[in-house]
Amino acid sequence: MKPTDLRFEGPWGHCALLLAFITFTAWYTLDASTASSGYRDLLLIGPVGAIALLLCAGLLVREALRLRIRRAPADGSGAGRQAGFLQEYGAPAVMAALAIYVILMPFIGFDTATFLFTAGLMVIQGERKAWVILVFSTVVTVLVMLVMLKVLSVDTPTLVMEHLVD
Repeated sequence: MKPTDLRFEGPWGHCALLLAFITFTAWYTLDASTASSGYRDLLLIGPVGAIALLLCAGLLVREALRLRIRRAPADGSGAGRQAGFLQEYGAPAVMAALAIYVILMPFIGFDTATFLFTAGLMVIQGERKAWVILVFSTVVTVLVMLVMLKVLSVDTPTLVMEHLVD
């Protein structure tokens, strides 16, 4: 049997991420304990590290029980379904949208870039109704701008919503 005859199903990515969290948390907790001069330095880090390790271990066990390795169908149909754009190119498309968002922000303003980024992500996720994209992107942009300007007091370059800055 060739490795291509196998189909990996289930939350393999979740398990890998949980293993990375467990590894980092264990390393950080052990490093903090070796660098500390006494037990008083570990009063917060030790219990938090232990709780994080227990939570991640519990989640890992739960997710590992859902993992499956099966033989691919002999007719070569794979899972018997066509992979859509989102399954095939979803992550690279979102990464490209994020890169474009960051690159365009100084030129078109934080507000316009946020609106276009939100609208683009909705299209990538499969939304096709223009009024839903327009309303949701506008609401998200206004809320993000209000939080950035009024709550966090972060001066952001704007193009359209300059009246919020005043």
